[in-house]
Amino acid sequence: MRIEQLTRNRINVSKILDEVGVKIACRPKTDNIQGYEDFLREMAELVKSGLDKEIAKKSITIYPAEMLGIKYRLGTLEVGKDANLLILSGDPLDVGTQIHQIMLEGKIVYHTP
Repeated sequence: MRIEQLTRNRINVSKILDEVGVKIACRPKTDNIQGYEDFLREMAELVKSGLDKEIAKKSITIYPAEMLGIKYRLGTLEVGKDANLLILSGDPLDVGTQIHQIMLEGKIVYHTP
């Protein structure tokens, strides 16, 4: 068996869905700091393998809020919306970005030690 036969082709399902007009929503596997940092790296990998960066950002912000019917409260930074924010060390879709603070409803609930 040749090495080429053992190679696995990666399929970027998110990119394929976006290309046919389907809005995608993504979320971390676990609801903790490590889960969110892993999630950001996974999203960066989707972008690296072809998903449009702006679509990736929308898939973790406004699209989930729209799908849940709560875009009036969440999904974008606007006066009057809930202040649920991740304060990051850089671009959310750069592989090395880390979470510095988490704010829920305007209160800081986590900060890097």
